[in-house]
Amino acid sequence: MALSVELLNHLNSNETPLPKRLKLAENSFYAVDLPIVHREDLILQWFCKTCSTEQVWNSLKPCLKIRHLEIKSDVYKLLMELLIGTFQKDIKYIQEDIFECCSLLISNTGMQKYYISMPEDLGHLIKSLLDCVHKIFKHFLNIKEDTIDGISISLIINHNGLVLKAYNTIVCIIENITQIFKSTFTTKENLKNIFIWDILYPLCGIIDHKCVDTTNRLGAVTHKYIQQLIFRRKYVQSGELLKDEDIMQLKHLLSVLTENAKRKTLQNNLMTLTFFFRVAVSTFKSDPATLDLILRNLTGYSETNKKEIFNSFLKHLNDVTFDFNNKIHDVTLFDYCQNMIDDILRSKSMSNTDCDLLTQFCYLNPLLIERRVPDILRKLFVEKSLLKYKDVMISILDALVHLKHEEKLITAILMALKDCSNQITLIENNTLLPDELKEKLMKAVNNTTNSQFVVMFRTLSYYMKTYCLEQFSEGTICEDDNLLMLQITIELLKSMEHVKSKLSVEQKAIVQKAENKLIKITMTSLSPKVATKDIKVLILLLRISITNETIDEKLEDVTKSMMQNIFVKDNVTNELLQNGLQLMSVVLHNKKLFHVTDQIIRGVWFALLKYPCADVLLPLLESSETKLLSEFLEELDNQLKPNINIFQYIDPVVSLQYLKQDRIVQKILELYLRNCSYASLKKLTKCSINSNTDMIFLLESMEHVKSKLSVEQKAIVQKAENKLIKITMTSLSPKVATKDIKVLILLLRISITNETIDEKLEDVTKSMMQNIFVKDNVTNELLQNGLQLMSVVLHNKKLFHVTDQIIRGVWFALLKYPCADVLLPLLESSETKLLSEFLEELDNQLMRSFLYVQKTNIENICTIWNAILKTNMSTDRNRLRLAAINNLIGRIQTMNIQGNFATDILKLIQNIFITKHLHLPGHIIDMSITFGLKMLQKGTLLICNDTLVLCSVLLRMRTNLITDRISSLLLLYRRIINIVTHKSKAITDKCEEHLLKCLTLEIEKFTSALIKFKKDMIRISPYLVADLLELFSENSIASFMKVSLQNCINHLISICDQHGIALLSRMLPVSMQEIFKTQ
Repeated sequence: MALSVELLNHLNSNETPLPKRLKLAENSFYAVDLPIVHREDLILQWFCKTCSTEQVWNSLKPCLKIRHLEIKSDVYKLLMELLIGTFQKDIKYIQEDIFECCSLLISNTGMQKYYISMPEDLGHLIKSLLDCVHKIFKHFLNIKEDTIDGISISLIINHNGLVLKAYNTIVCIIENITQIFKSTFTTKENLKNIFIWDILYPLCGIIDHKCVDTTNRLGAVTHKYIQQLIFRRKYVQSGELLKDEDIMQLKHLLSVLTENAKRKTLQNNLMTLTFFFRVAVSTFKSDPATLDLILRNLTGYSETNKKEIFNSFLKHLNDVTFDFNNKIHDVTLFDYCQNMIDDILRSKSMSNTDCDLLTQFCYLNPLLIERRVPDILRKLFVEKSLLKYKDVMISILDALVHLKHEEKLITAILMALKDCSNQITLIENNTLLPDELKEKLMKAVNNTTNSQFVVMFRTLSYYMKTYCLEQFSEGTICEDDNLLMLQITIELLKSMEHVKSKLSVEQKAIVQKAENKLIKITMTSLSPKVATKDIKVLILLLRISITNETIDEKLEDVTKSMMQNIFVKDNVTNELLQNGLQLMSVVLHNKKLFHVTDQIIRGVWFALLKYPCADVLLPLLESSETKLLSEFLEELDNQLKPNINIFQYIDPVVSLQYLKQDRIVQKILELYLRNCSYASLKKLTKCSINSNTDMIFLLESMEHVKSKLSVEQKAIVQKAENKLIKITMTSLSPKVATKDIKVLILLLRISITNETIDEKLEDVTKSMMQNIFVKDNVTNELLQNGLQLMSVVLHNKKLFHVTDQIIRGVWFALLKYPCADVLLPLLESSETKLLSEFLEELDNQLMRSFLYVQKTNIENICTIWNAILKTNMSTDRNRLRLAAINNLIGRIQTMNIQGNFATDILKLIQNIFITKHLHLPGHIIDMSITFGLKMLQKGTLLICNDTLVLCSVLLRMRTNLITDRISSLLLLYRRIINIVTHKSKAITDKCEEHLLKCLTLEIEKFTSALIKFKKDMIRISPYLVADLLELFSENSIASFMKVSLQNCINHLISICDQHGIALLSRMLPVSMQEIFKTQ
């Protein structure tokens, strides 16, 4: 007793640091020779009272690693309450050690005995843990809203630390619950109830319900737990049926689950109950009666959400075969499903869930919907805007095909349409019979027997006669419901068109007669005024006639009259114009049966400018006369799209000359060239010979597209290129002109790529270079284009011999128009003598530019120098370059440089020092610093900025040379700070203020870089601090400048030694000493 009191006194002593007390507790817990009764209980109780810090959990963890703890039940309870209380706190207090302690506690055999006697405490602990883990996942994985798919396992796996630890803890605990369950005999039912009531829902909230591979460990262990412990099946798909006793227990558990479900949201129920049912499906696949029991019990928990839950269950049935005669509460499964279909049909409107259910029923058991098809279709037709409409229609067709009752679908469609046609408009025809449904119906009809086909045809004939022809004879053609019946009947007849061969001659004659009668009656009912309905009726009739390849004369006249009224007359509405283009599409795609006047085609062209339509545009381009093409292709040019290959429909030979030769047309031509045959390309090449512009345009297109062609296509294009190059060569003028240079550049590029440069092309190139770079009085435009030519030549210098005379001419041209594409290869290939001449001329040009204040020349010279600096040179040439740099820096010392030139020169000096492969002597740095000081006398902010950049470059790039010249560099630094500080006293505008703020930031960065040279700066820094303190003490300087100076002073003080600090304290004036003390 005395020892335990003494131990507690030590553990509770505030004089001893907590880490030492924790270590004492941990050592005492493991000490074998410490004679204290209930030592483990005592220490664990102390841990529980002290568990307010992170360190305690780390010390508690080793104590819980003992496999079997012999402690009192109240200590177990205390440990459990400690964990529950921690899990209920904010997630910022949660750490990895807490989860590890929880895992150790639940896996401990002694603790498991406690849970067997107190299962409610286990449920409470795990529920708190799951709620905490869910909050952690939402926070760290940035999950805004919960979904029925749970939490993606990929997010958890890719997130290390707390998230992964929490996930592994849950997996471990579910596995341990299984062990607890197996080791008990008396409390199994209690554990099942607790699992269903407290654990199942929060557990399903963090499972990834979409992942089915081995990474989803939590889903796998939960699946195993439910299968083995709730359903009491050791093996999946066991052939053994449940006993009566087991069924009673299962019913009880299902009642607990459904009672719990009533308290949850639909989303939670969809997620949890679906997961539970998936386990049931994999477990009772060979026991459909039990599966039916689970299905109906879980579905029936709520009348409100019954359909949503049932729909979700049906999606996870896989290939389960139900016994639809199985009775539960005297109701068979067949009747249960039919009652649900009746509920859907009685509802005011159909939801997507209703459509999903109907689709599922079609595949689950086609007999379920066989008698309900007309009612379902009536409901669907009225609510045809549903997203799932097409799926339901196709599933009904599949169900009837499965039952070999394809004819029932056609009857049902027509019956439903007759009953509700007044609620459907004509324009909705495409949504009533989707294309996919028509395609499947055609395949189904093709597989029917002759007797079935005859039944279908008779049904369609009856409806056409009774509800189409007879109604039309009474003058009701423009009524939407009659017209819609006509449309659908025709569409269904079309689906049978490909099997007309099955009909007898007599039956074919009946169909033909019905169609002719339909056309005649309809023609008399069309309104003389053009209306949208009339256009749609006319399109329908034209399609029927085109199918039979016979156009009635009267129908042709009506079509022409209609097109005349739409495309020739004025003040036509946009709606009519768009519908008219649909009519024109039918006509143009069957132009052999119609003759369309030029006047109508002109109207169509103008309509297309307003409403571009590829279905009309492309056949119109193909059929129009050359005169019309020349009149309208220019207007259509703006409507052309690069991805529409119009040359597939019209001959490019005819149309290319009328189109603008811009990038859009070039892309279309490239598209054509990709799939062009040799014969077509040969014809195009031959026709383009007449126009030099067309030849160049064609060559440019070939060059662009060549990289995307196959080997065979490349060979075809290369032949055409060679032919065009030979012809183009003869058209080049002996007089040098801009257009000739551009053509020559194109020919060179193509010939170099094809490796086919002949002597004539080489001679023309040399002659052209001679005329541009050697002769006098060459225009600036020719000079610039000549440099483009030189770029091609110099990048392929092995193929051409360029004389020194031409090179000299190029150098002088570059002084006027520096071009990087020419400069770099020219510098790399120039001999030492030529380079020396050029550098000398460059120096002379620099002097003249300073004397005559030529801003453009200075910029050009700096551009050339930058190219010289980048170029790799041999030893001799590099020696020349270093001498030229020395000359350049020396020259600018003596010249009177204007302020607007200073920035360019300072940037050039920066580039000299940035170039790594230049080994510069120290005196160049001295001259550069002197030049910087000279430029700072002008006192502008831009020069300050460029000089500060120069200081940073010297410090970063020339460290070995600058350390001996640190005092000289500081002269520049102090001068810059002085100018900036005084400028901040009188800021003129926002622009200047922004520039000053940027400069203060750069000054701070440079100061931070300076203090890295502590060895060189330690003696100088006190004097620098004194200078900055003097500036800081001045009045009227901007607040941001004061902050910047203060930061710089702090940086510099940090490297001052004690002697430097003492010196500052003694030597500073009294007023500045107060400022110094506050820093």
